[in-house]
Amino acid sequence: MGGGDGSERTLTYTNAAEETRSAQTRKREPRDVYVVSCQVLQRALQPLLDKLPELASCSFMDYGLHCTPGEMASELQVVLDAAVKPGIVLLGYGLCGNGLVGLRAGRHTLVIPRTDDCIAILMGSYQKYLEDFQRHPGTYYLSEGWLESGFHP
Repeated sequence: MGGGDGSERTLTYTNAAEETRSAQTRKREPRDVYVVSCQVLQRALQPLLDKLPELASCSFMDYGLHCTPGEMASELQVVLDAAVKPGIVLLGYGLCGNGLVGLRAGRHTLVIPRTDDCIAILMGSYQKYLEDFQRHPGTYYLSEGWLESGFHP
């Protein structure tokens, strides 16, 4: 295409599918990882956190939030909102009496275990928890973290 002044302009047509594939194959920038967890899980998580180079921050929240699940989401939200750089937030909480209701991811990606409480997290999965519960109905579980806390869950 002539520009009238002897210069040429080139029009480039791109294929959206090719661009998409190209974007998918580009190396993604590592994202910061934030951990927000109940203090009950601190002893169990600490050895893993020490090996996580992407860890930007880790907050272990007070045991007592379980006693007031209506306040849990707002307390956790303060921590999420304080993390300015978008990242992956690993929550060390189960549903905890619906304590996570209302929690907003905002600029982050939230990773929440699909479990009712920390006992299933410590057992390895909700399925293992259910199997154990069926074998031993009525069992009241206490973790090392709960015993250390001095709180009654």
